[in-house]
Amino acid sequence: MNCHILKGFFLLELLQLGIMSFGIGISGAVSPGPLTIITMQQSIKKGFFVGPAMAIGHSFLEIFVVLLIALGLVNFAQDNQSVENIIGIVGGIVLLFMGKRLFVLKQDKTLTRIATPTASSLDAKLHSRPLQWAQLGWLSVVISITNPYFVIWWLTIGAKIINDGLNRGILGVTSVYFGHILADFVWMIFLAIIFSSGKKWINDSTQVLINRFFGTSLILFGIYFAYKPFIFYLT
Repeated sequence: MNCHILKGFFLLELLQLGIMSFGIGISGAVSPGPLTIITMQQSIKKGFFVGPAMAIGHSFLEIFVVLLIALGLVNFAQDNQSVENIIGIVGGIVLLFMGKRLFVLKQDKTLTRIATPTASSLDAKLHSRPLQWAQLGWLSVVISITNPYFVIWWLTIGAKIINDGLNRGILGVTSVYFGHILADFVWMIFLAIIFSSGKKWINDSTQVLINRFFGTSLILFGIYFAYKPFIFYLT
């Protein structure tokens, strides 16, 4: 009976890690960036398949990123409370900064400034070929690794989440990874649906609400990340 209870708690912790990783991932994904803009532009030109194609390429890159960070943390952070606290505080501060920036981003029109498809572009995308999947996947990899924000995110916020996952072993890290890439897929497919349909679903007011909702989410996650190490140093 005790064994079943412990197993249940362990599975619950894995689920919690995945949900946290998804929540932080989707909140960060909506921040305006080159990958979001390219996904929108390509969806207008080539259709819905752009979203999943870009997400697949991005997720393959992040397999290597997660493995590299996890291996580094195993050697330097595990069982070292000071290092874990520093990671938590830095990750929390970055989240707070990102959340505040996104919350007050009232004039951003990333989701509304991209032109809707014309009749000619809609006709062209009907004749696009599946071989473009590989090209789009590679494009998402190049855009990501050349984006300084991507590197900073993984070395701060990402490192904190992965370190939490390592406390539950390889399954914990796996849960973090799949929670994060699920957020990428949801966001990019959402963009592809919106911008390949030929309709303008999002206006300026809607984007302000989206920015404020996810900005608040990032702020709350930032407080959560920084709270434990902050209390540790106070006591």
